[in-house]
Amino acid sequence: KTREWIKNRNSFNELLNPEYLPTVMPPKMWSTVTGGGYWTKELPELDLVKQKNKLFKKELENFDMPEVYSAVNTMQNTPFKVNNFILKVMQEAWDRGLAVGGMPPNVNLDIDTNPESRKAWKMKAVMAHTENARMFSKRLLYAKIIWLGQKFANYATVYFPLQLDFRGRAYAVPAFLNYQSINGAKALLSFAHGKPI
Repeated sequence: KTREWIKNRNSFNELLNPEYLPTVMPPKMWSTVTGGGYWTKELPELDLVKQKNKLFKKELENFDMPEVYSAVNTMQNTPFKVNNFILKVMQEAWDRGLAVGGMPPNVNLDIDTNPESRKAWKMKAVMAHTENARMFSKRLLYAKIIWLGQKFANYATVYFPLQLDFRGRAYAVPAFLNYQSINGAKALLSFAHGKPI
């Protein structure tokens, strides 16, 4: 039942809808250590630096950081778009259960149980069980990436609000489909205003 549930990626993904999605308009600019990224009041307000130490946040509030805000705002205001050709290829591969380009098959491996192969069955069973367990989380990830690709496929621009970690590294807030994610997610994105190199 669980495997059938995963296979039906649309209803499955609606249940696991991430809280923070990419945006279709430029993210809210950072000018203080809180409140940038998302315009809506429906989501919890983000901190510029993602951390649990509230003293650190208080300390940051005492510093003027125009270069930091400018860098983060410039990065998060870079528009992307979903590559519809790649999305169609991924959808087709997913729907046909093909394992291509790092994408896992959407069905588990079968174990041959006829009487002639009974002796080899245990070894095959262990290998199949191990591989199926490994693929479970990968299937969830690709189902989510494809669903998000479909959700944003018709928009001319897609943006990724950013946060910093305690070291100052910038990371996309939306999970799964972003330009820092796995290769399958990166393949779905291109610059909205690309230029020849």
